[in-house]
Amino acid sequence: MAVSVLLRDVIDIPERAGAEDYVLRLTDSVDSGVVARTLSDYVMTPALVEAFDAALGLVADSIRSGMSRGAFVTGSFGSGRSHFMAVLYALLRHDPAARDKAELQPVIARHDDMLRDSKVLPLAYHMLGAKSLEQALFDGYLNQVGKRHPGAPLPALHKSEGFLADAERLRASQGDDRFFAELNGGAGGGADDPWAAFQGSGTWTPQSYEAARAAAPGSDQRQLLVSALAERFFTTDTRQAGYVDIGTGLAAIAQHAEGLGYDAVTLFLDELVLWLAFSVQDREFFARESQNVAGKSGVLFAQLSNALLCLL
Repeated sequence: MAVSVLLRDVIDIPERAGAEDYVLRLTDSVDSGVVARTLSDYVMTPALVEAFDAALGLVADSIRSGMSRGAFVTGSFGSGRSHFMAVLYALLRHDPAARDKAELQPVIARHDDMLRDSKVLPLAYHMLGAKSLEQALFDGYLNQVGKRHPGAPLPALHKSEGFLADAERLRASQGDDRFFAELNGGAGGGADDPWAAFQGSGTWTPQSYEAARAAAPGSDQRQLLVSALAERFFTTDTRQAGYVDIGTGLAAIAQHAEGLGYDAVTLFLDELVLWLAFSVQDREFFARESQNVAGKSGVLFAQLSNALLCLL
């Protein structure tokens, strides 16, 4: 009589896997304090040199043409996809240790005419644990840009209705004089605020405020007001607010990055496919987010104007 052997009796299969189980977490490998170690651990093969040539060429062409580009980085587990993106991230930031890699010197020289003087904003995302694509993209942008540009007004990536309703209640309780003084920066704003002129901040009047409230959702005028309200009054509430749609949010990111002086933005979405695979048993979540990734990729690339690149 044949005895059946179960797979679990032969192979140890963990019931759960978390972010800590993976070889390298991209978001932990791009900070200036650890990038040297990331680079020292990286073995540059001829195939990788060709891949960096293609990736830098993609970024350079995107900046040159003013059109967005997207690419998938594929490979089996442990093949070095996250390492590849970490090194590319360092190259786009003109990190000296990355540029000094001997094997990459010909590649860097080939694309330096376009990339050397371009200001690129690379953003790293680790998708495992994200509640939605919008949450990952938008919170990640706010967190990373907030650290690089402390004090700069941030784009309005959350839905505006709640902010506007709360602002009206606050205005009624405070009175116009105090409300607009605080909205325009209070004692710390105005001419002494280095960011006061950014996106027109520090100049709100009852007339401009009402005009912005009446403007269409997603319009520059209304987004500017929501950004000012979030910055001055509702900073701690933004994480609980809903998000704008992908197209509106990415357009706001593009405009905001351009206002900060960047020529291009790269979005590195690490473990995107694995994030979706882990949620396959949650049918509602998987259907929604896989459609966001697949069905809205055209929107994503179209809205990332100003020569923005998306690497998935």
